[in-house]
Amino acid sequence: MRIVYISVQSMDARNMEAPVRAVADENGWDLEIHCYNADEVDDDPLVYHEMVRQTNVADLILMRCMTEPGRMKRFAQYEQVLKECKGETVIYAGNMEIRLMYRDLFKGTDQDYILIGEYMRNRGAENDRSIVRWLHHHLTGEGDVPEPITTRPNGIHH
Repeated sequence: MRIVYISVQSMDARNMEAPVRAVADENGWDLEIHCYNADEVDDDPLVYHEMVRQTNVADLILMRCMTEPGRMKRFAQYEQVLKECKGETVIYAGNMEIRLMYRDLFKGTDQDYILIGEYMRNRGAENDRSIVRWLHHHLTGEGDVPEPITTRPNGIHH
């Protein structure tokens, strides 16, 4: 399994590495994850080209945006890569309209698209692990796909 994870004006993309690698190791799955922060991609053409190379062979490309993907200066160029790559692509932004603008990049079902969006919306290590479980199931038909871990809608969060 190959995953590319890009963070655009959000938390450090590398935060996803540990939980994703842990679930793969626990289950004996072969996994590569490549994490990129948009500012690093924008500042270094070599990093951008490496991201494109990894995107072209990835099974899943996730992009988390604080506002919208165009905040990554190279996004217009990268969007064409996403349209042509073989992997499933999810661009997650807090604004539903932004997410729907890029829904066509995800080739799977609406149900799977919504599920991955819920994992990303709720964040956290368990939800990151669940994305890998989903991908494994999507590629092999094996294993379980857990429901997203959600936070309380009201009250104090710990």
